[in-house]
Amino acid sequence: MRRRALRQQHLDGPPYERRKRQQRMGGDGRRGCEQRRKSHAHRLAHRPVPGKAAGQRRRPAAIVPRNDRESAATMPPSVRTYRWLVLLLAAAFFVDRALTEDFTDLSDFGWQFRYLTIWALTGSLVAAALMLTPRFGAPDARGAVFVSVVAVLNMIVVVSYWRLYFDDPALVNGENAIVPLREYYLHLAGPLLQWIDVLSIKRGFRRMGAVALWLGVLVLAYLGWAELIVAPLNDGPVGTVTAGLPYPFLNDMGLGARLGFYGATWASGLVFIALLRAAQAGVDRLAPRGGRTA
Repeated sequence: MRRRALRQQHLDGPPYERRKRQQRMGGDGRRGCEQRRKSHAHRLAHRPVPGKAAGQRRRPAAIVPRNDRESAATMPPSVRTYRWLVLLLAAAFFVDRALTEDFTDLSDFGWQFRYLTIWALTGSLVAAALMLTPRFGAPDARGAVFVSVVAVLNMIVVVSYWRLYFDDPALVNGENAIVPLREYYLHLAGPLLQWIDVLSIKRGFRRMGAVALWLGVLVLAYLGWAELIVAPLNDGPVGTVTAGLPYPFLNDMGLGARLGFYGATWASGLVFIALLRAAQAGVDRLAPRGGRTA
């Protein structure tokens, strides 16, 4: 027995060598196995993926809530019917307004697009078409900034038109005959239908900064269009200061006053952005959709 114990001691080596072997194995046998399993799991989790740079960790796949998937894939029949109505009305009045123009008469260059009202109508037509698509019609952020800018532009048109109209109808219509049905749609009913979609169905009026930025770009675009292209190529309407600008009252203002008017238009748009954002928050609070909050 003593010989067998001496032989086993010779094979195991001195005590300090046994401790060194245990340290290399990660402590005792049980702890070493646990550490090796963790190390193996770590290597699997961080193994390189083809097409990615070394050291770049894989991102987990995005999880889309079930409500969002369903809303993107399907559109309630009532919503689809409403949006078709909005689209058909916008298309009908867009064509109706175009039929009043003679596109061969270059003395009336710019035709119906001289007016900011038709810019708003065109935006409403494009927005109505987008809302019928599964990609942009869902109540999420896709296309939300565009339809929000159109909503603000519609409000600028409505407020400006009726303020000038009640002061003097000639300030906005000049010598043109007023067609009541067209005027009520362009300056009241059409914008109202678009606001209902943006606030109650799309639920998209949220990014105030982006809307304000793109509204400024739009105002600058219309300024350049009216001042640099339309006015030089048209002889009327004639005002006390200049001629050719789309709206009669603009021709009674000097350049500085007109620039101030364009700036005030953008500033009023900022106020309308705040009003529409507050309206969106109110709609979200009164009729929450799938737990969405303002």
